[in-house]
Amino acid sequence: MELAKIIEGNKLILKYLNIKCLDYPDFGVFVILPDYMYHLHEPTLHEKINGIYEYQVHVRDLKFHTSYDWLKIILNKIQSDNPFKTIDECADKEWFYLSTICRATLSDSTENIYKTIVSYLKFYYNIK
Repeated sequence: MELAKIIEGNKLILKYLNIKCLDYPDFGVFVILPDYMYHLHEPTLHEKINGIYEYQVHVRDLKFHTSYDWLKIILNKIQSDNPFKTIDECADKEWFYLSTICRATLSDSTENIYKTIVSYLKFYYNIK
């Protein structure tokens, strides 16, 4: 998968998880990992904010596209935000994306699950 697509997908996932990206023009886009994600990544940079060290990771270094442990975070959020609905209760294409995510988690590779989630988030945010 090309780096630009990984960064684009990771930004969409971070937006859905309400995790703010920090754009440094000379260095790229970084994210401050919330506490519940510290165990997933060894941070490379840190800065002191309000007396607490916050760990920053470049968006390209996040492992959503290669690690099911990372994907579980976004899968759990999508599931908690979308309680069970019948096909008649779903908005246009919503059923397709949610059922595709469910099917993908049962049998597909991590990369395919990642791509399915990114497709759903593009639909969710009306991105073409």
